[in-house]
Amino acid sequence: MTENNTTSEKKAYYIVANAQGEEFLLPYYSETFRVLMDDKDTIRDMLNCLLGLDSDHEIIDLDYEFEKPIDVFMPEDDSARLDVWVATKDNRYFNIE
Repeated sequence: MTENNTTSEKKAYYIVANAQGEEFLLPYYSETFRVLMDDKDTIRDMLNCLLGLDSDHEIIDLDYEFEKPIDVFMPEDDSARLDVWVATKDNRYFNIE
């Protein structure tokens, strides 16, 4: 019996490759969501775009926090929750989850 000595590295489940072999992170997993969204500029740009805020109403400042829910009933769920408190150019304030 011959033994195969080659080892294959298993990719993380949150990494995918396209047809050209370029690798991407899937943001709907909590690990990658936390990494990709842990930046004020990224959060601001994404929210301005999603909310359709123009330059007169855009978000100018924000605070954010990742909150890990207490997993009492479903401990296998590893969800990520991002709470964002924003201030806009036209003096509006939002709590966005």
